Amino acid sequence: MVVVLDTTSFVSGIYWRTEAHRVLQAFANGRIVLAVTQSILHEYARVAMAVRAEEGLEIDPQPWLNAVAELAFEFEPTPLRDAVCLDAHDDQFIACALAAQADAIVTRDNDLLSLGKPFGIPILTPRQLLALIK
Repeated sequence: MVVVLDTTSFVSGIYWRTEAHRVLQAFANGRIVLAVTQSILHEYARVAMAVRAEEGLEIDPQPWLNAVAELAFEFEPTPLRDAVCLDAHDDQFIACALAAQADAIVTRDNDLLSLGKPFGIPILTPRQLLALIK
């Protein structure tokens, strides 16, 4: 199953033992494939480092960032004619999912979740994804 993981879910999965962490474990164990773009990779790194500094966390995000850089499939984002998301910044996840022909976008962001199934791609919470890949 090919999925696009939004930044909040990725960063939450690194630092906290949430369902997002179990999604990252599924990626590390080869149960899912992550699709990314260069922009998403850069955002993962920027936000992961910022959260670590702001929260004073000891966990080093670099092993996860390295794993994604090495194991995720990287795509050129599909250009979108119009903004799809309320937060235009989130369009990068839609554009990546289209390019990758992803099976789902995984997020806890209500603005993304409210889109339902844009372009036929389901938007799932980490919990919903985990239920699918049991």
